Amino acid sequence: MKKRKNSDMEINNCNLEEKKNLDNDIPPYQVHIAAQSFSNIASVLAGFALTLIFLIFQLPNMDKNPEIANFIAMTLSVSFIGCIMVSIVFATLSGEQNSTSRSHSISFLGGVGYVITVNLIMISLSLIFKRIFDKEAYSFIKILFFLTMLVTPIFAIFSAFDSYIVLKKNNKDLLLQIVIAYLFSFFYFPTINLFGIFNIYLNNHNMLKTALSFSLALMFLSAVISIIISTKGKRNFNFSEPLILIIVIILSLFIGFLTLIL
Repeated sequence: MKKRKNSDMEINNCNLEEKKNLDNDIPPYQVHIAAQSFSNIASVLAGFALTLIFLIFQLPNMDKNPEIANFIAMTLSVSFIGCIMVSIVFATLSGEQNSTSRSHSISFLGGVGYVITVNLIMISLSLIFKRIFDKEAYSFIKILFFLTMLVTPIFAIFSAFDSYIVLKKNNKDLLLQIVIAYLFSFFYFPTINLFGIFNIYLNNHNMLKTALSFSLALMFLSAVISIIISTKGKRNFNFSEPLILIIVIILSLFIGFLTLIL
């Protein structure tokens, strides 16, 4: 009887150890489960952007500024296309069986497109609100939009080193490097624009169209690469630290530039 109890206790202890090991292997954030929600949100944003495109020219004061109205329509069109691509990326990601390093790498690229589309929609809304509300109300909205745009890149940035958490690599140095690169890059254009350097360029619609083309190319590239990784990449795939920093710097610089349009 005592031998049976001892054997039962040994089995229970083994089961507890296996459970602990299994819990340690499971990453704290199940990105493949959350991906379905992100895909649904992107689809909703696509519908929102498409609706705004048809409502722009019915808004007051828009007939007086046809060039601005056209730019808003183009911005929302790029946002609409970007939302569709982001929705496809995260829908593909939701098909992953587990949250692996590859899953977080795909989420990082999908997050890049997500951040760009959200900020383009916010830029469009700010241009619309600027012509609807008075200066005092718009000043408050401008501050809210700037703070929101400051926070949005974090969504993609955290996915960048989530893959290192899954691989159980020391990512403290990477986190510090990303944060420094992000803050410096984001505030680069707003800081130097305090001297009015970009005022001429912001009034040039060709410059703004170039920015839209760049954002569309960046979203398309991130979507294509993420789909390739989902089909060809190994489970332990992750981006190198220099490449992550380059992507974060480019994304932060671009979002910082978009804040100048507010």
